[in-house]
Amino acid sequence: LMEKNSKYARKKDEDKEDEEEKEEEEQKYIATQQLRLVAVTFRSCTMMRRPTPSPSPFHRPFLPLPSICQLRDKSSPQ
Repeated sequence: LMEKNSKYARKKDEDKEDEEEKEEEEQKYIATQQLRLVAVTFRSCTMMRRPTPSPSPFHRPFLPLPSICQLRDKSSPQ
């Protein structure tokens, strides 16, 4: 039983390290996903609010943005 306990304790330590690594990976993943979401959202927003093709993305008439575009503002840190 003692041996089982020490094995379990060692396993717990390893699990803890795994957890920390997983968390780090998750943070990176979330960051990448958010960037991707922002990029996709930005693209769809700019596409949706382009009534007429114009030479520069910055000279487009401004239209009310669809709700997906508000996601972009919420996900960006204040």
